[in-house]
Amino acid sequence: MQSNLTIAKEKLARAAQGEIRGRAAAGKALVAFIVLMIALTLANNTLQELSVAVVTPVTPQRGALERSINVDGTLASAKNVPVFSTESARVSEVYVKAGASVAEGDPLFKLDMTALNDLLATEQTALDKLLNNLEKSQLAVSNDPTDTAVKDAERSLARAKQNRSTNIETQDIAVARAQKDLADAQDALVTANSDYQTALDDAWADYVKQKQTAVESAQTALRTKQSAYDNAYDAYYNPSSSGTGGTGGSGGSDTSSASAQRKLSDALYTAEQELMKANTALMTAQQEIMDALNRMPDAVKAVDALVLQKKNAITSAETNVTSRQTALENAERSRENAVRDANRSVEDAQISLDKAMLSYETSVKSSEASKAQSEIDLKNSQMDIDTRKANVARIQKAIDSEGVVHAPVNGDVISVSVSVGGNASSTSPAVTLSNENEGLELRVTVTEDQVGDMTVGDSATIVCNGASINAPISSIAYSATATGRYDVTFLLDGSAGTVGMTASMRFRKRTSNYDVIIPLTALHEDNDGTFVYVITQDSGSLGAKRTVTRADVSVIDQDSTRAAVQGGVSQRDQVVSRSDRDLADGDRVRYEGD
Repeated sequence: MQSNLTIAKEKLARAAQGEIRGRAAAGKALVAFIVLMIALTLANNTLQELSVAVVTPVTPQRGALERSINVDGTLASAKNVPVFSTESARVSEVYVKAGASVAEGDPLFKLDMTALNDLLATEQTALDKLLNNLEKSQLAVSNDPTDTAVKDAERSLARAKQNRSTNIETQDIAVARAQKDLADAQDALVTANSDYQTALDDAWADYVKQKQTAVESAQTALRTKQSAYDNAYDAYYNPSSSGTGGTGGSGGSDTSSASAQRKLSDALYTAEQELMKANTALMTAQQEIMDALNRMPDAVKAVDALVLQKKNAITSAETNVTSRQTALENAERSRENAVRDANRSVEDAQISLDKAMLSYETSVKSSEASKAQSEIDLKNSQMDIDTRKANVARIQKAIDSEGVVHAPVNGDVISVSVSVGGNASSTSPAVTLSNENEGLELRVTVTEDQVGDMTVGDSATIVCNGASINAPISSIAYSATATGRYDVTFLLDGSAGTVGMTASMRFRKRTSNYDVIIPLTALHEDNDGTFVYVITQDSGSLGAKRTVTRADVSVIDQDSTRAAVQGGVSQRDQVVSRSDRDLADGDRVRYEGD
């Protein structure tokens, strides 16, 4: 048992030692691998560094540019004096030759007198013509268009409006009068109708009343006859009640009673006859009423005869209403026509005014344009007159000098451009004189770009005959001999050299300060424009890594070596000034000596 335990411990010890030896070997292998990878990476970086472009960095600076211009020229007399002929005319005599010395006032050449007199006559004729035309031009300038037609049209429009107002007022009065007349006629018609109806009612009442009166009279007579009859009847049949004798008496007076009875009987008979007549009269009166009512046309005629005047008044009133209605319609129609005609007159007057105003405005504009042109013509005419007068005076002066042209200064004759029989020009020098006592001049020719930096008064260094002289620019002008170039002239003292000697001009000028100035070598151009390469740097565990990035810029100014730019670069950046190979955006670079 003890032996087995010992054997187990030994096995465990051997296994532990083997595991330790394996771990140690694995650690050594890992370290060796890491060292190998680092060595390979360093070697690869070294190879890459050797294969990238080597560049020279530069930091943009703030400052000024300096331009320099170096040009040679030839000294000449500063005061060459060109002598022109006063007139373009034939030359009759020449008194000097090139190289001769002359004094001020010496004769140089002479113009033909006949030619001068012809020129004077021509100029005088032209002057007279211009003076005549001047008066016409002055009149044209002073004539202004009038607005008479406009004022007449305005007055016509005012009259038309006034006439319209008057006509409308008159027609309104006529219409109002016709309306009142119609209303009065209508009121009269109403009154006539009322009067007629009243008269008619009264006539009917009178007509019926006559008949009714006859009936009433007959009835009254009938009542009277009836009362008489009743009395006779009572007397005859009721003697006791009446106090007279009757048919029932007896005694000795039979004879008187019979006589009284006969009298009563006769009275009764008479009363009865009268009653019957009264009754007949009543019946007759009643019948007449019935007959009158049954004979209505006759009754109407009778009534119409009574109210005829009233009926005629109605007819007259109706006629008057119709007449007044017609008069009103005529008045309204007349007003409508008058208003229409008046409005048309106002419209016509307004159209005439508009036309007159348009015509006047057109005339004013035309006149203004014509006046402006006339003023221009007048000024031109005056200028021409002044020129002609000056020509006449100049030619007359030449004639007074017998055509001789004299030297204006002391000097030497450099050239003579006229000959006897030829024509002298007033625009080209006939004789050129020099005067070195007035100094020398240096004239150099520069380009358009160079002249932009130069201004009259700027100083330059002139090197001539072994000496340096500071001289200001006296003039800058287009070159007469070199197209697109400029002549820059400097005036020098006569002691600086001699005519014909070569001199050098050295011009320097600093610009104003710019924020970003870089070498011209840092600029690149392609189809997209001007740009620079800005260097960026990333630091890592294996060293710095530099790349370039394109930055577009625009050139503000430049001199022979540097440029002022603006855009994608500042004084904080570093840009590539030079490179040993072509670059592209994003390329890696290294500095020389890395």
